[in-house]
Amino acid sequence: MQPSVSYSNDLHDALLCKNGAAFWKCWISRFETASKCVEVEQCCDLNNIATKFACHFSKAYQANNEQQAEALRKEYVKKRVDFCGMPVADKQRIDAELVSNVILRLHRGKAAGVAGLTAEHLIYSRCSAE
Repeated sequence: MQPSVSYSNDLHDALLCKNGAAFWKCWISRFETASKCVEVEQCCDLNNIATKFACHFSKAYQANNEQQAEALRKEYVKKRVDFCGMPVADKQRIDAELVSNVILRLHRGKAAGVAGLTAEHLIYSRCSAE
């Protein structure tokens, strides 16, 4: 059997069995190279690349309509004043350590969300921040 047919069959079988690990192992062995991308938009500096990614994804979460966004924010603030729910205990507060632990427990190899972010984006973004 030709190597490309073997790879195609292996990929197909892994998909049929819903075996993500086997699929990606086969994919990487067939399509990935030892050299990794070290350039983004003609830029090799890791800090500049991180800044480019931050700008790209911050734009993805900007409001489509600034006036509507501001009106909704004001409505929320107004309703929040009269809120009388349970007080937030210290163990329920969100801090950097909690966010970091949650990110580290994310499952890899899953589909990207609406903004094109995967768990890997969040997991590996920590490397440049530390």
